[in-house]
This record gives sequence, C-alpha cells and structure tokens, in this order.
Amino acid sequence: MTRALSAKVNLEEGQYVKVKQLNEQMLTEVEVIKIQYAADQAALDQHLAEAQSQYDAALLDLLRPTQLASYKQARSSMTALLNPAK
Repeated sequence: MTRALSAKVNLEEGQYVKVKQLNEQMLTEVEVIKIQYAADQAALDQHLAEAQSQYDAALLDLLRPTQLASYKQARSSMTALLNPAK
C-alpha cells in the first residue's frame, strides 16, 4: 500500500515511514473491526467508514498540497474503476 501510494504522490523518505506506520495501523484496525462487527453489517460498514475517515484525516496531515492533489486524483480514479457506471 505504501509503495503504491509513494509512486502516485512521490513521498519523501520521512513521509514514507510515517505513511507506512499509518497503513499498518489502518490494516490492524480494519481487522479488529471486521472481527468485532462480523454479525452486524450496518455497524461494520459504519465503523469501517469511520476508520477510513480517520485514515484520510491523518494522511492529509502528512501530505503537501501537490501530493494531496495527486492522492485525490488517484483515489477517484481507483473508485471509478471499482464502481463502474451501469
């Protein structure tokens, strides 16, 4: 995840380390949420969305404006690929 993001937004070495830690934290949190809310899809979706929002907020604090623009563009492109128009 970190390498892919770094390739898209050109992270500096210090940013790379912080983003890697953030990604590891996010992956761990997602696994815990999936276990805790496996029986309740609505709660699972809500908590995953909250975790994603927290991740995005933390990432925004790490990126410079040009990197942020590249991140948003890459994310919207990936979302479009995952959710093609019907």
